[in-house]
Amino acid sequence: MNIAFLGNSHAGPILRAWKKHKSISTEITIDFFIERSTAVQPLSIRGVGGSISKVFDDILVLPRNELQIDSYDAFFVAGLGIGFHPIVSLYRRLRSDLQVEDPKLDLVSESCYEQIVCDAFAATKAGRVAHELTTLSAAPVTLIPQPYSAEWIREANNSTGTLYRMADDNGDLRHLHRSYLNWTQTATAGYRLVSQPSETVSDRFFTKNAFALGDPNDTSENSYYARGDYSHGNAGWGELVLRDALRVAGA
Repeated sequence: MNIAFLGNSHAGPILRAWKKHKSISTEITIDFFIERSTAVQPLSIRGVGGSISKVFDDILVLPRNELQIDSYDAFFVAGLGIGFHPIVSLYRRLRSDLQVEDPKLDLVSESCYEQIVCDAFAATKAGRVAHELTTLSAAPVTLIPQPYSAEWIREANNSTGTLYRMADDNGDLRHLHRSYLNWTQTATAGYRLVSQPSETVSDRFFTKNAFALGDPNDTSENSYYARGDYSHGNAGWGELVLRDALRVAGA
């Protein structure tokens, strides 16, 4: 089985997990196309016959940038804007009529809110790439959302921590999560989905600190925790996601 794996920094731990295990997975090959700030070549998808079908000028990737569509039996798309946290971020600028009203923010009906969520995901890099892949190939496309924010964010003294506490205190964090789950069931129609491994989830909405790249036990000056990185999974998270992704692919 030949797999193309596309993603951003959230694909990094999965790539490292694959490098550890690929020597014992002789029937699987995975080519990675990872968005990096240091990359200079845009992701280019070539259709059957080799002609370029789509160039994503806003997605610069390494270590390769040209994806020949008929060379792969399956596709994975990781991160690139999809996950629970982007929905939580919507709480900064608008509210559903089922959420606590804020007179400073736009108020929309629940049906309108759900449509906004679906449209927002469709417009992400992941949504656009996945759409192009399904247009050009009958091979399965599997989405891997970015992990939930680290559980320590609830106590963090920054704007993101304040946002999560406000949504939780208002009783709206559950509504936000329900919107996310609704998206995973509706907007992903036509795709497969790798949900976050249950072993890594705390209180339904968060990543356990033990699986977060920002480790609160490491408070050194240049640690990921000190930099405020609450959004990435660590090597343990990557191992479990790779496990589940290969299961979904039937590999």
